[in-house]
Amino acid sequence: MKIKIVISIFLCIFLAVCTFFFFYGNPISRRQSIEIVEDYVRTKYPEHSFNIFDVNHYPGEGIFIVHVISMGGGVEGNIDVKKGKVINEEFSVSLE
Repeated sequence: MKIKIVISIFLCIFLAVCTFFFFYGNPISRRQSIEIVEDYVRTKYPEHSFNIFDVNHYPGEGIFIVHVISMGGGVEGNIDVKKGKVINEEFSVSLE
């Protein structure tokens, strides 16, 4: 009887952890995507200074969308990271 209760509790915890990782992504990958974007913005746009505002995860594609805002607030953008690489960027104004 106690074995069934322990197994049931273990399965519930396991399902909760799997659900969390599916919807919010791996916390280590999330942190790595933030670091990748910080390095990317620092090297590609050295004349601008950006803050990371938010990170979202799209489970179907395995993409982390990192939202960045310039220090002055004039430029906002999204940078997509997948498997440790920046695959797309879009900003509210052209930075070229």
